[in-house]
Amino acid sequence: MLNILYVSIGSFWKNACMKNYQHHDLLFKYMNEIEPIKVTIGVPVQGPCHLKKLLEGSGNHLLQKVWRDNIPFEAFDHLQLDTTCDCMIINGSENFYDLDLGDSHFLNGHEISEEVVRTAEEMLRLNKPVVLFDQDNYINEVLGSNKDSSKNLTFCLYDKFKRDPNFYLTGPFKYGSDMESSKELFNEYTFIPFVVDPEDKSEISKLSEKQYVTKYAGNNYHRDNFIDYFVECSKYGKVLVNGSGWKPASRDLKDNENLEFKPKFPLTYEKVTNYYKEALFGLYGTTNIDSFRKYGHYTLRLREFYQAGIPIVVEDLEYLSNLIPFGVNDKSVKGQISRIAEIYNQDYYESIVEYQRNIISREFSAIKYADVLYDIVKGR
Repeated sequence: MLNILYVSIGSFWKNACMKNYQHHDLLFKYMNEIEPIKVTIGVPVQGPCHLKKLLEGSGNHLLQKVWRDNIPFEAFDHLQLDTTCDCMIINGSENFYDLDLGDSHFLNGHEISEEVVRTAEEMLRLNKPVVLFDQDNYINEVLGSNKDSSKNLTFCLYDKFKRDPNFYLTGPFKYGSDMESSKELFNEYTFIPFVVDPEDKSEISKLSEKQYVTKYAGNNYHRDNFIDYFVECSKYGKVLVNGSGWKPASRDLKDNENLEFKPKFPLTYEKVTNYYKEALFGLYGTTNIDSFRKYGHYTLRLREFYQAGIPIVVEDLEYLSNLIPFGVNDKSVKGQISRIAEIYNQDYYESIVEYQRNIISREFSAIKYADVLYDIVKGR
């Protein structure tokens, strides 16, 4: 059995809004089919009452489905950074938050981050692989205001261990090997995007059931560029955006009756299909950060739209061009929106979904990238 020490700032409870972990869930599912695995959750997740119930054996229903049904794991109400595990996989992010686990049990976020670094160092000393997934390119970008990259957990891990032969940097950037960071790595950057489960996709809903032109569940994380897309969509009908940070950037749109901004909510695995199936299509692209566009950044939305069974309007970026269903004559977001909004034939609509699903399943299958990650942790 392969014992994986897994560290992530996100959590996999049904009520969690942070979905950093929703990448490794499917990878672990299919790694488990290559070789039986056990996942040890190294840092307690937010939600002490849920954790307590889970440890008592009565809280599985509070977990999202893929963790509940597909992945054997152990979780603890304290740090369990066990170096007897076979490898360590870290979902990169900023430093950990302070954790109040109840019963006067308090973990300082900075101390957690320091302990993660110490554990990684010990794993490498024991010649065990340490895999860092940098989903937001923290290594090259100082994101947000007043951020010091030297104090960022992901940057610290990379900077300290990049020359170790058992340290691996991965992430959802197609051209990650071109990054400045990759030039200093002992091992070449490994592209591991957010993946889809080819065994799990919903039926395509009828055009007559569509209540929205598009829906978008996500925060405005350097995505002011999406506001123009929302406005364009609103010319054809209702648009709903759930997430934080949109209203401050959209004050001049308050009189647009078709465009509605609502608070964020936990769009968990179980809710994805019901949320998006009411939408005619989904909007897909990346941030307005130059390096994200240059290095070919992919996001979790691809998995959600695939699962829900709706067409995808993609930004006019070279690395996304194979997903455009109308050829080079309709590469613009505006052109794609217009074409899909004017579809009235169900068969044609479904053909677009299946065309994109086939591409996504071929290029982003969890089965494919479970093999990649498995080979890394097995030292192949």
